[in-house]
Amino acid sequence: MTVRNDIVPPAVELTPESFASIEGWANLDLEPPLRAFQRSARDILSVGRAFSHRPELGGAPRHWKRVARIALETLPKDARSFFESQFAAYRVFDPHRPEGLFTGYYEAQALGSRRRHGRYQHPVYARPSDLVRRVIDDGSEGVYGRMEAGEFVPYHTRAEIEAGALEGKAQPLFWLDCPVDLFFIHVQGSGRIALDDGTMARVAYVAKNGRPYTSIGAELVVAGQIARDKMSMQRLRQWLAEDDGRARELMRRNESYIFFRELLDVPSEEGPPGAQEVGLQPLVSLAVDRRFWPLGMPVWINTTVPRMMASPERFQRLMIAQDTGSAIRGAARGDVFFGAGQDAAYSAGYMKAQGDMVVLLPKPV
Repeated sequence: MTVRNDIVPPAVELTPESFASIEGWANLDLEPPLRAFQRSARDILSVGRAFSHRPELGGAPRHWKRVARIALETLPKDARSFFESQFAAYRVFDPHRPEGLFTGYYEAQALGSRRRHGRYQHPVYARPSDLVRRVIDDGSEGVYGRMEAGEFVPYHTRAEIEAGALEGKAQPLFWLDCPVDLFFIHVQGSGRIALDDGTMARVAYVAKNGRPYTSIGAELVVAGQIARDKMSMQRLRQWLAEDDGRARELMRRNESYIFFRELLDVPSEEGPPGAQEVGLQPLVSLAVDRRFWPLGMPVWINTTVPRMMASPERFQRLMIAQDTGSAIRGAARGDVFFGAGQDAAYSAGYMKAQGDMVVLLPKPV
């Protein structure tokens, strides 16, 4: 039986699935996703970012509030009974991407300084004073722009910003020594900066210019510069490092530009806050398309993950949707947060795999 009701748009199918039939479910450690869901539960019951964009799928907010209250009273030893008693499982089929698609992201790293000097010439900007977000009453994120002569106009592009458009409008938080490292901090949405004074700083997304996101890796594939099956973040970085001029021209094709805030008093072992403003947990937090799903939703995925110095391994996990991203588009689409460090960068950079996706929705749906 396929569920089709007012929750589900005609194009996407949610098929009921028993927990016993989910491959690997019986052997999953469900305590980490319970702890992650408890963090999301506090947002669901207070700020409510989970439904701030009114997703097309996922059930009613009142049902999520009910399971959120129960979650906060659940002990770790009762994690399995909590998920199995409070949720119903549905396999996701998206005809636009029948095979599903899973990628990865991580907390990027760079070298930098709090002041501009020497090799540190590439700014990490705070939110500009003239950036305006216009809210649209359709459940979307809204539109970013600026006011010019009394009219709301699109915000500056990446090329315009790099040419000095933010002079006197945005405070540089840090200065990096490498424009490519800065670009990848933009793509990942967060970063760790090893400063020239020996300390470590962390930054996280705060706003964007609202311009469309363009995958420069896809641009190189279309141009025949890199074969599709050879494309990865590592191969892209290598291409960019070969020529500064062509790297700058290619990166500017992605007009999207990200602004940041410095993270203070966040434990080093904890990930940056995602779109739900809860700390991301490596291999437990997932980015999804908010047009379809609410933040905080448990998601089981079955795919493969590349590993440094080892063969790709089967990845069957229950994860919590706590983030989103401009490149995450589709109902059967997920982006796994891998954390920080070399291993995380490797897995995130090479991961692009098909797989299955089962969402857990509160009873009743």
